[in-house]
Amino acid sequence: MSFKNKYFEIAEDAEGDEIIACSDEVLMIPLTSDGQVIFIREPAPAFGRERLLLLPSGTVETGEDLAATAIRELREEIGYRADHLDFLIEIRPWSKYLAVTSHVFVAQGLQPGKLEGDESYAIKLDPHPLAELDSLIQTGELRDARAIAALLVARQRLGNG
Repeated sequence: MSFKNKYFEIAEDAEGDEIIACSDEVLMIPLTSDGQVIFIREPAPAFGRERLLLLPSGTVETGEDLAATAIRELREEIGYRADHLDFLIEIRPWSKYLAVTSHVFVAQGLQPGKLEGDESYAIKLDPHPLAELDSLIQTGELRDARAIAALLVARQRLGNG
């Protein structure tokens, strides 16, 4: 079986197993000077368009530098640019059957700098203190595996956990 749309492709590997291939993405942790993570709320088609708590992210365009993608997506999704953008880690959200890498950056020194995005809906900002990460996970408010993994690593690297 083979299927392709603008987001992913279902194909077979050399052994005949089906995989889902996506373009790589950047995932940003926008962190304010007072320790707030600027999450976003976007509708998730996979879950009945429920507005999930997510980190800003976006597809790496062909030939585009990862940091350039991160800066563009921050400006489009949360309306800020970052004075400091630090690469944190690469994660693979479902390594066995999903061929995609999330390149995670921590963005600090946030300054207004909105660019128009390509979403057909409004993205809502929903800041939460990084110190409340455990509570967000335990209450089920934050369920995105990429965000959880990225934030746990960030908290450890930043000396907050």
